[in-house]
Amino acid sequence: MIRRIGIIACILGMILATTTLALAGQKGSGISIPTTAAFRNNCFWQDWVGFEFECIGPPDRIGSDPNGGSFAYTNGVGEVKVIIDAAGEFVLDTNTNTGRINRSLYVDFRASDPPEAGPPHHDNWTLGYGWVDAYVITAGGAFSAMRYGDDARWVGLAVNFPYWSIHFRYLPSETDTDPVQVTCVGAISSDSPCDTWDIEAVPPYTKAKLLLVSRKGQTEDYGNFYMPFKVTVRKLTQ
Repeated sequence: MIRRIGIIACILGMILATTTLALAGQKGSGISIPTTAAFRNNCFWQDWVGFEFECIGPPDRIGSDPNGGSFAYTNGVGEVKVIIDAAGEFVLDTNTNTGRINRSLYVDFRASDPPEAGPPHHDNWTLGYGWVDAYVITAGGAFSAMRYGDDARWVGLAVNFPYWSIHFRYLPSETDTDPVQVTCVGAISSDSPCDTWDIEAVPPYTKAKLLLVSRKGQTEDYGNFYMPFKVTVRKLTQ
């Protein structure tokens, strides 16, 4: 099995580099920043029901590690890479070991657009619920240039995994999808660089495109899906 599209990819790397430069607006620090990343635990609306909080809205479509919502991916732990890279973009590689799967994201394609489209089918199998070895990257975030109190940014994001890629307005031409929102939620002071960021596909703007990607980098559009999620990224203490 191909490990992930991000590795196949000198072909996609050129697209990524071009897109990042075109969208960034502000340059990053030029230095990679090690971080943690914690995904919201499979629910974006909760209310107190009985003796505990329960989901009262649709669940996140991109979910947390099997260890649960409290688990934070940490750079350099469990063969995971999670950084703000030299261009100022968020990068999460759930498995830096090509030999086996270690950490993965949970991806749900049942919320299709239009609704009757259903989950995608390919070669007699259905890509519905499943844990995937994922490589996540933004385009246009310039996270390292953000300061506390800055306006939220709307940026592109891609989730790449074996044979497939999910695009939230990752390319400017993907106008039938939605970008994700990046907000600085933590810093030492208002004039200090941000050290904590929220990345969220904010309801109702959560439409992403699923692409089947060949070994040669050619893509086939498998339709759009509503995929709300939220991940909090925090700079590691040096």
